[in-house]
Amino acid sequence: MQILQEFIVAPTKARLKNALYGSALFVPARNAYQGIFNRAAASLRSRMQSFYGQFFQQGDLVFDIGANAGDHSEIFADLGAKVIAVEPNPECCKVLHKLSRRSPVTVEQCAVGDSVGTIRLHLSAESTLSTVSERWVEKTKEIPSLSRTKWLNSIEVPVTTLDVLAERHGIPRYVKIDVEGYEEQVLSGLSFFSDFLSFEFHILSSDVATRCMERLRGYDFNVIVGSNPEFVHSTWVPSGEISDWMASYRGDKDFGDIFARRKK
Repeated sequence: MQILQEFIVAPTKARLKNALYGSALFVPARNAYQGIFNRAAASLRSRMQSFYGQFFQQGDLVFDIGANAGDHSEIFADLGAKVIAVEPNPECCKVLHKLSRRSPVTVEQCAVGDSVGTIRLHLSAESTLSTVSERWVEKTKEIPSLSRTKWLNSIEVPVTTLDVLAERHGIPRYVKIDVEGYEEQVLSGLSFFSDFLSFEFHILSSDVATRCMERLRGYDFNVIVGSNPEFVHSTWVPSGEISDWMASYRGDKDFGDIFARRKK
């Protein structure tokens, strides 16, 4: 069965996904496949929809900063949001453009930072680790789970700011930021208030997360561990409690996302 999965099922699945991803047939085909062969993936998708659905309503504008291949953009669009998927990696943008053919997703092929211009994007063999942060490239060598990261090359890409994106598309209800160590610079280019924001953190770079929260004045916070769409705290808490939690955390996942909710 393992050989069948590795040499027949998996390659066929990849080819079908590539062929169908931009068409209206993709969603029913994916749902049918997961319902039979991968119920865990179907369950996770359902949990993610339930979790992220609390941050916006149908028709709301959402920014997906560091969209990668669009896993979150797809969830947001399926929930009825108008999604601005921002991603500097050209290969990931090819997938995002396919998604935009069947969903309310607009692709912005650029990085996001504290100023407009150009910047070097360091490409990893694992696209989710690609970054414009020199510090992040060096940091991966110190993190056991990332120490074998294979860096390929770097390319020059355009960079913009959250403020410029908001001028172009409108003020988003929710901003998701996943930029591998460049979160502080992204938030430096933000002057508007969204109802909700989230940004990735790493336990070994908790100082960056703390500084990011300090920039978000007028917000309460919560956190998820790894990719599990479930809050650690039962209520929204001040930033200091999140910093204290990171300092005492001893779990097996060394990353997650911090969520910010604008105070009423």
